[in-house]
Amino acid sequence: MPDMEYAIRQQTYVHDMSPFGFLKGITGLAAYASRALVCPGTAVAGFANQESCHSLTANFDWLRHIGIGADHLIVVPCENLRSGLLQPNGANFLPLISESIRNGRPLNFFLSRNMGTLVKALGLTWDAVTTAQPEIAEFFDDKHYLRCLGAKLGVDKAFPAWEFVSSNFKNVKDSRKRVLGWARDNHLPTEHVFLKAHDTDGGAGLLRWGPETPEKDVSEFCHQYLPRGLIVDAGYPASAFEMSEYSVKILVKENAWDLLYFSRQIIRRDAHAGNEVAIGEHVLPLALAERVLAFLSPICDEAVKRGYGSHLSRTMGFDFMVVHGKQGEHVLILECNARTTAADYAMAVCVQAAQRFKGQAAVVMENISVPAACHDELRDHYFRGRPWDGLSPGFLIGNAACLVHGKATIFCIADNLSEARRMREKLIPINSDSQLRHSTQPPAP
Repeated sequence: MPDMEYAIRQQTYVHDMSPFGFLKGITGLAAYASRALVCPGTAVAGFANQESCHSLTANFDWLRHIGIGADHLIVVPCENLRSGLLQPNGANFLPLISESIRNGRPLNFFLSRNMGTLVKALGLTWDAVTTAQPEIAEFFDDKHYLRCLGAKLGVDKAFPAWEFVSSNFKNVKDSRKRVLGWARDNHLPTEHVFLKAHDTDGGAGLLRWGPETPEKDVSEFCHQYLPRGLIVDAGYPASAFEMSEYSVKILVKENAWDLLYFSRQIIRRDAHAGNEVAIGEHVLPLALAERVLAFLSPICDEAVKRGYGSHLSRTMGFDFMVVHGKQGEHVLILECNARTTAADYAMAVCVQAAQRFKGQAAVVMENISVPAACHDELRDHYFRGRPWDGLSPGFLIGNAACLVHGKATIFCIADNLSEARRMREKLIPINSDSQLRHSTQPPAP
């Protein structure tokens, strides 16, 4: 697997997710920065109360005990990390972050949106940050721009049948009919479309519109999002199709780009809930991987031309689906995430685990609900499994600052995907609405 050293490059992680302004309804969102504790380097995380701080430091201590993840933790007493660091009390922590950067650990954000003030407060420019500057990132993040770019570059067939609409509700209904007709023409008929706000990500601004969807739900969604513009995508939900969702991570350099890895996505209620990654076996058959890269190659070339990897190499991810139709397998690109992605945490753990498992490892990572409890109590008494000791298969708890909100990210670690999946299924019963969408094909050797 090319260039996997990047996954364990030591960086200074300020992974505040609060710039996802449209996700304000998600409980504990501001605490998600604690996910970066599994990444080598310096993790910066905030806490809202003493219970959160206790779990955060206990998680860090356990990770240090088994020798993976961050070796330095900067804990900031604030609920919103970005805002907290810009407040008078939070400014006391800026020199600690600057020192980490001076020690060769470049600054890395989860996403660059609204982070420019913090970059300036640290006396930096975007050339010194391993997350793409907002103007470039948002071009590729925008679902409409991305589809138009694909059409310009001759890879418009890489996307589902789609149309952009920004006027009234009647035009949305007319657009749905046209998109469904184009899907039939493409030999992949469906009765579903997805309405997508073109400038949101993280699963927000998304509605599945099928035969059973109440028109009232569609009308209310359009009332909220239509003024900003909607993508009407032909939809292939797993409840109605043999479909699997994946992501691919690309490393964009100054004059070239490289494949980093593929991951299989865990989807719950049409939204991302986790990832499966592996080293030493393929999560996606090689023939399909080659088709994905053929579609994405001109888009990644465009990212190089636009300076996405100028001065420092930076990553970008693409989500895509594989739909099994009557005429074979269809690969369809869904969106670009020009930022850190959740799968990066899974791969950071996987690369470190592979060093313990003779170069081969697999990780199933999933965001789950747990009883509101401290880290050590959950680790030792709640899960039906063995905590990872750094040597044999086991599980890790992540996103520790969110435990007080009844949320956690679990990592099931083994030397192969089958064992990691079995561990996940035994750890706690999978909720009935949690669909692990595994390919029916065996992994390629």
